[in-house]
Amino acid sequence: MKTHLLNIILLVAFTVALAERASAQFTTNSLTGTNSPAFSSAPPPNFLATVQSYLTSVDTNFTWTSNRLEAAAGADYQDGIQWANYVSAQADLHRYDLEAKVRNVGLGGVIESFEAGGGYTVIQDHSLKIQASLLAGYDFSRHLALVEPQAILKKKTTPNTYLELGVGLPVWLQNPVNHRPNFFIGAGFTY
Repeated sequence: MKTHLLNIILLVAFTVALAERASAQFTTNSLTGTNSPAFSSAPPPNFLATVQSYLTSVDTNFTWTSNRLEAAAGADYQDGIQWANYVSAQADLHRYDLEAKVRNVGLGGVIESFEAGGGYTVIQDHSLKIQASLLAGYDFSRHLALVEPQAILKKKTTPNTYLELGVGLPVWLQNPVNHRPNFFIGAGFTY
């Protein structure tokens, strides 16, 4: 079901590229004051370059410094359970944070895992934030304790909302289990 995650990422990226393309399609003619199609010799923007540009650009109107609490929900692809939903909460203590995350399978489904831990903000530049976290918890579907390091990219879209994209590597502590990364994408609020 990795194709579902790819489809979500491609849909978001396509929407961003389409909006940028539509806004750049017309320019104002300085002689007549009317809108006319823009003509340029530049090639059309590359889809992946547009996504990369959006996720790495910094909006100086937004900042993370005044936030003390974050709450997010999203989709999580994890090998063995395919798609899961997650809800997370995080208390920010300057560049450090305390966080908790609950995964469940399907809407109103069973709880798959619960994790809690801490993290550190490696990069914080206006609307962009990159965090490294270490979570520990219990996987109810496998009946095993686990530790999961994560890397998360967060981008503010308004003063109190953000998008997040991350990768984690769950490591189950008993019995050898196939350790594969999980990918997640979500949206959240800051307080």
